[in-house]
Amino acid sequence: MNKLIQYISDWIILVPVIVGALFYRNLNRDARFIFWISGIGLVPQMTHFFGKDSSFQNLLYNIYTPMEFGAFYLLFFSKLRRRSIKRIYRILLILFILLSLCLLVIGSFSWYKYNNLWTVVAQFFYILFIGLYIVETFDPENDDLDPRLPFFWYLMGIVLFAVSTTTVYGLWYKLLRSIVDSKLGMLWSLLNIFNIFMYALFSVGLLLNIKNEQHYRQ
Repeated sequence: MNKLIQYISDWIILVPVIVGALFYRNLNRDARFIFWISGIGLVPQMTHFFGKDSSFQNLLYNIYTPMEFGAFYLLFFSKLRRRSIKRIYRILLILFILLSLCLLVIGSFSWYKYNNLWTVVAQFFYILFIGLYIVETFDPENDDLDPRLPFFWYLMGIVLFAVSTTTVYGLWYKLLRSIVDSKLGMLWSLLNIFNIFMYALFSVGLLLNIKNEQHYRQ
């Protein structure tokens, strides 16, 4: 079962990439952000199938972390209206850059060794982005939080994966490694399941966007 979950998790990323590529002209700004985030993530993901050089894979994942962060930052920042919330977003951006520099300069960082702490930091900031976005846009009539519209599905995918990644990496590597090492397969399966959900939800959002755009053009 774990191998099947791993297999689906490895390939599910192709769904939003293929959907986005086929209907790119029908994608709005939000959908294009999601498409490019998935497309960039496809590069390190596919290295599992073209070689066993783990150091090269780790290099690509470490490069992907700040690129993904930048894309999500721009996605959420582009949807903000209140200056106060935008100011907080800018402060969070600066904090992430400073923490990243600390990991690069002060910590024992190697581009060829996967830096799980950097991933945890990025995912934690995504949770803050989402929380601030919901506070800024909280309104019973806010369209973005309507399940009938694409951004709701993007948001749910990001929330699920950010929370699961922060929990698995943060707890396992720092607190539970020596205690639950025998349960490692279960933890990775859990992370893979949330990875599947994230890209599946991205795909639902993209398909809704394409459907809506085609409807408006008729």
